[in-house]
Amino acid sequence: MARRLSARRCIFLTVSIPIRPLRILQQNTALLYIGHRGWMPRKAALRRLIETLQAGDWDLVALSEVFRLSERDQLVDALKKTLPHVVYGPEGSRFPPRLPGGLLLLSRFPLMEPRFCVCRDNAGVDSWANKGLLLARWRMPHWPASLVLALAHTQNPDAMGLEMNRDVTQRQVEEMGRFIAAETEETDAILLMGDLNTDAHERQRTAAPRAKNTYAHLRMQFKGYADLWTNLAPADAPGITFDDAGTFREGMSRSFEHPGRYRKGQRLDYFLARNGTQGGPVYRDIQVEVLQHEPGLEISDHYGLSVSVDGWKAP
Repeated sequence: MARRLSARRCIFLTVSIPIRPLRILQQNTALLYIGHRGWMPRKAALRRLIETLQAGDWDLVALSEVFRLSERDQLVDALKKTLPHVVYGPEGSRFPPRLPGGLLLLSRFPLMEPRFCVCRDNAGVDSWANKGLLLARWRMPHWPASLVLALAHTQNPDAMGLEMNRDVTQRQVEEMGRFIAAETEETDAILLMGDLNTDAHERQRTAAPRAKNTYAHLRMQFKGYADLWTNLAPADAPGITFDDAGTFREGMSRSFEHPGRYRKGQRLDYFLARNGTQGGPVYRDIQVEVLQHEPGLEISDHYGLSVSVDGWKAP
C-alpha cells in the first residue's frame, strides 16, 4: 500500500534555476545499518561522502543504503543549503521489526506527492529492511509537466549464496513495475533509477556465476523505457558500477588508472526513462562516477552514475 512520508516532510524554498543542464547523481552508499566497516572508519566515510556531494553542484542526488536515521539527518543537514527538498523511505516498521528502506532523495527543486512501495518478498539479511521503491514528482518552474522520479533498491540475489535469491529479485522488480504503473498516468514522464541488482551484461564480464535472461526480464517489466546507458554512452563503454577490481578496503588502495580497473564487473545501477504524452526531459552525458575516500579507495563498493538533463522536449 502506498504511504505518504510523515517523518520528514518536503521543504519548499525559493532557489535559483541554474543556467546549465541539470545534473543528477545516484549512488549506493554502502552505509549498512549493522556489520563492520573495518576497511574504512564509518564516520570518515560519511564525512567524505558529504564533502564530495557538497563539491559536486548537483541538482538531484539519489542515495540508497542510508539505513541509519542519524546518518540520514547528517546528510540532510549538511546539504540543506543547495538540496533543501528531501524525501526518505520507505519507513521502518515495528511488526514485523524492520529498518527503513534507506532510500534518500535530495533536490534543489521541489519534490511532491511522495509515495512508497515495500516489497513483500525478501530473503537473507535483506529481510531486515523495508526495501522497495520511492516515488516523487520533480517539478521545474519552466517545464510543462512534472517528472516522476522512481528510486529503487532490490534484493541482493546473492544474499544466501551466488544467485540463490534471483527469483526474489525478479519478483521485486515485477512488483515495482506494477506499483509504478498503478501510481502514474500515460501523461507522466518517468525516470527510474537505483541499484536494481540485475547485471545488464548477465555476468558475461565477471567471473561470478551467470544467471541467464535477467536483463531481459528487467526490460520486460519496464516496456517503453529506454536504458539511458545503452542510448547515450559510447558503444564500447561497459558501464560497470560493481567493479571486480574496485576496492574500498583499507590497505587495498588501487589507482583508477590501474590496468585491471573497469574491465570486469557488473552493470547493476540504472537510469531507465520513459516519456509521457506531454513529452519528457532531454537526457545527455551519462557517466560512471567514482566517489573516493582517498586516491584509489572508494566510498562504496558501487560506483555512482550521473546524467544531465537539458530541458524538456515536447512529444
